[in-house]
Amino acid sequence: MKTDMNEFNNYIKKLGNHMDQTCQRLGPNPTPEQNRLYSDIDYTTDRIIEARTGDQGYYLLRKARTDLEIDGLTVRVQQLNGGVNPAQAINPTLHAWETVDWGETIKQRPSDMTLDTAQKYVKKIQQ
Repeated sequence: MKTDMNEFNNYIKKLGNHMDQTCQRLGPNPTPEQNRLYSDIDYTTDRIIEARTGDQGYYLLRKARTDLEIDGLTVRVQQLNGGVNPAQAINPTLHAWETVDWGETIKQRPSDMTLDTAQKYVKKIQQ
């Protein structure tokens, strides 16, 4: 994993896979000590994903609103961590943790827009 330090996403993915494999090797009945060591892995992984998504959400929302609203879609917003960026306590100028709610954006498409068309517009932004 040492060679992937410059590519954070790949590093986190490999680390997560390694931890999953380790937990699977423990079997269905880990000892209390093993359980203590590994019980928070899923929770921690979820918080990392939420933080990464929240940090990028402001920029993604801005891009999605610019591009999708031209195509006739209204961008729906999903709040992460209740919309609170934990770092706002230190720096109030930071943006709230929000991102695009892709499912709702597609679901709430205009009545004259087909599902395929809406999905095509969304995929254009997601790339």
